[in-house]
Amino acid sequence: MFMKKVYKFARKKDLNLLPQYVIDYVYEGETFWAVYATHRDHGVFTDKKLILFDNNMSMGQRREIITIPYESITALSIIYYTNNVEIKLYLENTGEIILKFLRTIPSEKTEIRYLYSAISKVVNKQKLTKSDLENLINSEVKPNGGK
Repeated sequence: MFMKKVYKFARKKDLNLLPQYVIDYVYEGETFWAVYATHRDHGVFTDKKLILFDNNMSMGQRREIITIPYESITALSIIYYTNNVEIKLYLENTGEIILKFLRTIPSEKTEIRYLYSAISKVVNKQKLTKSDLENLINSEVKPNGGK
């Protein structure tokens, strides 16, 4: 089965403002890297996986949650537009996930580039450097040691 799914994010979210149902999917020992959201979608990036929440209320009460371990990503790309950034994740034998970051300013594009770089290194089994982690930590949303 080949799927293509698009998630849209407007802004980075503060970890202190996350709903408990989002935090429940981050396990002990995982580190938050970043959380992005719109009124509908949430994207939680940890050091182990990406968790995508699709809260589609147009079809009634429905919430789809997709967990993507980084090792299941076979390729990824980043595309910069004038006011948007798009990350494409190609998953092993199943399809493509598109993450659209809307209305981004230059500093947000830089934060997304740091996030993309960290994911790329994990996918390619490279060690994250101290500089990589500092770039993630110095972003607006601070990583923590799990819940």
